[in-house]
Amino acid sequence: VAAGQVERDSFELGGAWVPWYNLHKLFAGLLDAYRYAGSDLALTAVRRLADWWDQAAAGMDDDTHEAMLRTEFGGMCEVLADLADVTGTDRYAALARRFLDQSLLRPLREHRDVLDGMHANTKIAKAAGNQRLGEAPPDPGLRVSARFFWQPQPRTRESPFGGHPHAEPP
Repeated sequence: VAAGQVERDSFELGGAWVPWYNLHKLFAGLLDAYRYAGSDLALTAVRRLADWWDQAAAGMDDDTHEAMLRTEFGGMCEVLADLADVTGTDRYAALARRFLDQSLLRPLREHRDVLDGMHANTKIAKAAGNQRLGEAPPDPGLRVSARFFWQPQPRTRESPFGGHPHAEPP
């Protein structure tokens, strides 16, 4: 991936099953260990992971990086924005911005609903990342896109887990 070879589908990237989704969980867990348990070791670890990606992605052009985002990547935008906030490091905010999925963000900013047929679990994390990254420094466009994402969601869509909400009980 760092070499610009982005072979992907919705859930695989370079033959690995949702690597960014898994890394998001690792980043988030380390940040939680720092925030809630005071583990400086966890903060060091998550910073080193972010630094690794910063270095690996440095030579990757925006089109290639955006193509990589067609694979589920969890809440990488949000967790990198959190890391930037915790550390005061602008470089992590810049990394978070690279995880803004423009194919979703552009239409939402234009108040166009393009969500039909999309996998809810991936899009909810992206909208949360838009909101989080739009908080500090304030970016009204990102916050507007996140708000628009939620407007049609409850009225026109359902994202149940564990079964259909209108199914008859067994």
